[in-house]
Amino acid sequence: MKPLLPDLSGRVTLRPREAARAVGVSLNTLLSWRSLGMPYVVLGRCVLVPVVELQEWMKHQAEHQAEHQAEHQAEHQAEHQAEHQAEPIGAGEGIGK
Repeated sequence: MKPLLPDLSGRVTLRPREAARAVGVSLNTLLSWRSLGMPYVVLGRCVLVPVVELQEWMKHQAEHQAEHQAEHQAEHQAEHQAEHQAEPIGAGEGIGK
């Protein structure tokens, strides 16, 4: 599986701007991810993003999203099948007109 982040040359932590650049999102997006559980550490006034934990969090998010999409697709297919099964034969074909 391809790594979710580029090679960070043995870096343990990144500053938020570096992490955003590595992930390919804006700084504001990365900062908003903190409310979604993205790992970060505050030491005094310094905010650091642990690289390994960020990679694991992103992998978990990708897996969760794939599961959610699969569930949504299955629900949509079930609804579609139920609609077609409930439709009477000849419905909408103008029979008797």
